[in-house]
Amino acid sequence: MVKQFQTPKVIFVQSQRYNGKHYIHGMRYLYWWDITPSHCTLIMTGSKVIFAKRDILEVCLVPPEKLLPLLTAPRQTSRSGGNWGVRLLLEHPNEIAIEPGKHWSWAYLPVHWQSLS
Repeated sequence: MVKQFQTPKVIFVQSQRYNGKHYIHGMRYLYWWDITPSHCTLIMTGSKVIFAKRDILEVCLVPPEKLLPLLTAPRQTSRSGGNWGVRLLLEHPNEIAIEPGKHWSWAYLPVHWQSLS
């Protein structure tokens, strides 16, 4: 289950752990977040996104100028009216991965995870 909330300058999305037993496009993933079209609108106005791993209280902050170029129309999924899927893949623990959508390849963004505990 994905929980999320937003403030004018920060969008917070959190994910449960999936233990690398689930696959998407041939890749095993540990966490999964969705960026909605309304989130994308806020990101365009300068909002940062905090991705959180709910089980171990780790977060990463992603600035809009890094994330926006990856949120392209061909990468939108058919889920919930065009969300973008963001995953933490088992094979890429220091990058968030944007689902391919209609592309054939993942897009990766290096991140630094910080503990809140």
